[in-house]
Amino acid sequence: MSMDYPPPPEPSPPPPSYPYPTSNVGPAAPQFPYLPPPPPGMSYQPAPYAYRLPKNKTTAVLLAIFLGFLTWMYTYEKDAWKFWTAFAITLGDVFLSAITFGVWLFVAIPLGLGIWVWGIVDTAARSQQFYDLYPAA
Repeated sequence: MSMDYPPPPEPSPPPPSYPYPTSNVGPAAPQFPYLPPPPPGMSYQPAPYAYRLPKNKTTAVLLAIFLGFLTWMYTYEKDAWKFWTAFAITLGDVFLSAITFGVWLFVAIPLGLGIWVWGIVDTAARSQQFYDLYPAA
């Protein structure tokens, strides 16, 4: 019996003739253009919450007109209690109207209209400054 052995390994290739790099630093990135400071007569103050866009009063009023108490989701950080109060009342009205087979609608409809008007008046009565500086106002 003869044993077959694998062929001998091939010789490794010779090392490269070029030198290894001494640094991994690439070319410098382009410089950002220089922005001069504002003129001396104008004061510059960054926005208190620079990462947020200001709110718009017109948007808030339109939300109140078309979506009722959901307008308080637009300014939720300040109006969370108003949203949850109106939501709980609406949920209670739906539940009571369902178990009384619509008799409760004599209470639910005027109450719903009152919440709707409350949302419109509340958003329309606020100043534009409230929406410009929201949520810091």
